Amino acid sequence: MSSTELLQRLAGLAWLALLALAGVELATLAKASGGGLGSLSTKWAFALGLYALAAGLLAVPGLALLVRPETVVDDFLDRVERVLPRAGALRWCLVAAGVALPSLILLGPWGARLTGVWPRTLLALSAGVAVGLVLPQTVGKRTLRLALGLLLVAAFFAVAKRLVLVTDYPFKLGWSEGNRLWDYSLYFARDRYEFASGFRYPSYLTPGRHGLWGLAFLIPGAGIALLRFWDAVLWTVPYLLLGLALFSRRRVSLSPWVRWGFALWVFLFLAQGPIYAPLILSAVVVAWGYDRAHPWRSLALVALACFYAGISRWTWLLAPALWAALWALLDEPGARAWWRRLMWPAAVGVSGLVGALGSQAFMDLAFPRPAPVYSTALSQDLLWYRLLPNPTFPMGVLPALALAVGPLLGLLALAHLRGILRWDWLKRAAVAAVLSAFLAAGLVASVKIGGGSNLHNLDMFLVNLVFLAAWVVWEVAGSGAWRRALSQPQVQGLLALALVIPVWWVMRSGKPLKLPQPGVVKSSLQQVRETIEAAASKGEVLFIDQRQLLTFGQVRVPLVMGYELKALTNWAMIGDAELFGSFYQDLRDHRFAMIVTGHLPTEFRGRGHPFGEEDDAQVELIYLPLLKYYEPIYRNEGVGIWLLAPRGAREAGPSGPGVTGE
Repeated sequence: MSSTELLQRLAGLAWLALLALAGVELATLAKASGGGLGSLSTKWAFALGLYALAAGLLAVPGLALLVRPETVVDDFLDRVERVLPRAGALRWCLVAAGVALPSLILLGPWGARLTGVWPRTLLALSAGVAVGLVLPQTVGKRTLRLALGLLLVAAFFAVAKRLVLVTDYPFKLGWSEGNRLWDYSLYFARDRYEFASGFRYPSYLTPGRHGLWGLAFLIPGAGIALLRFWDAVLWTVPYLLLGLALFSRRRVSLSPWVRWGFALWVFLFLAQGPIYAPLILSAVVVAWGYDRAHPWRSLALVALACFYAGISRWTWLLAPALWAALWALLDEPGARAWWRRLMWPAAVGVSGLVGALGSQAFMDLAFPRPAPVYSTALSQDLLWYRLLPNPTFPMGVLPALALAVGPLLGLLALAHLRGILRWDWLKRAAVAAVLSAFLAAGLVASVKIGGGSNLHNLDMFLVNLVFLAAWVVWEVAGSGAWRRALSQPQVQGLLALALVIPVWWVMRSGKPLKLPQPGVVKSSLQQVRETIEAAASKGEVLFIDQRQLLTFGQVRVPLVMGYELKALTNWAMIGDAELFGSFYQDLRDHRFAMIVTGHLPTEFRGRGHPFGEEDDAQVELIYLPLLKYYEPIYRNEGVGIWLLAPRGAREAGPSGPGVTGE
């Protein structure tokens, strides 16, 4: 048996295993929805019957790959492609339907039930293959069309599950979403507030990140739905821009379809983080602007990229310089002395350093802070156990990272071992050093208390891998060595994994947005508004949480700047009660006539629960002191809001659907 046949048989076996895993998971979900399999609801019985029929049909190509991989599947696909040209315009309707189908199912009414990862993966792969087969043959070879189909399906879903969150629902959608919307307004929409005392930018606020999200406030009358739409744009469009910038270089001879395919892959690969837009945009500046043929422009844009990264997050300030310097070194011919080859990369790095230092000087002058922005981060505990599977991140940081980047690293290593990449000792050392530095920084950030639930702290490492992948494509695309490598089963297998794993990753999550009924939302908002505004006539009202109610005019009272949820939580994770001195004193003095919070749990959970250490720190240093001096007079779990009044001065609160009035 040839290695190609072995690879095809393994693919057939994997396909059949996926069908079986999806079936088992669907049966488990059906059983969990109500009773045993013998007492299923009509909907679940119909769904399982439909799956059994579809699985029987889908098993045919898997069995064919196992029995006669060299002919059966190819013959069948050839027949399909001979029929499709007769479809005419219907072909593109079928493409659109196939791309949208998984999103319609998983983000529609059934999405809340279809939570299993294997049915979702099967749905994406089936739709992607169908789309690839329907795409015109003018797009390229069959493998390219199949890859494009899968990328289109997954990218559409990645965008759609962000757009599902675009709503004018007035209360927060996530743990800190409401207060983040408030953050974003402080650069361009401070006139929306009446401040109870003087205004000062919070120490965690940065113009590069919060100002970027706040750009939507420049639109007169911008409402909460528009801000949520802008948030969806910033979590998707910059990824695609980086892919286009990397694979649209003039020196790369690739067809437009291949370029778009690479761009979509970059989008999905980075979405495994996910990664904040400012770092991605800094990378876009480097990718589009760096060109050895224009040295002064390159130096200026690298400095600009570092400046923007630095005013966005201090941990990013040197990342663009390292990306660009590594690129510059890889571009250097190997015939020159090693110290001469380092001169241009060193110049690139120095220009980035100038931009990075300029960013911090700008922040100190324009946005002075009471303490360095890194002061709390360097004082927080490191939870090393989160590198391995744990309740906060069931996959664990290290296994998840190995899965996300393993195929790409394998391809890079194989390209070097096969002589496709001719890196000498200097280039190998530089690549290893930069990757190791980013990896170490990302792992340390991931185990810091408050992190470790995903891969987003490995952001600089992931972006650097994308830059390396792009450089390899620039150098070897169209070469004979590359075409020979693509015919090898090991390369084909790694390419397939590099394609499928980001698709699997993005399909794992995403469900329809479930909100309270409009009547409940309206009555809850009215009760909250009346209670808060009545309290404001007696004294200050502190919004620890849900500050977006002030931002978008749902409640109109003076804003107390301090003691916001994210800042208090950051203090709590340091574990130093002295930071809370003024807060505790204000609670003892009953400074506030009312405090607006979310749900306040009082039980300690420990490491056995997701974010157990973080929750326990909040309970000990925030929630219990709050409830010692204040008590809830209104609790609405349906919309996630509690209203607290000083103990001993308590009045009856309103009641209604989802409300406990005390």
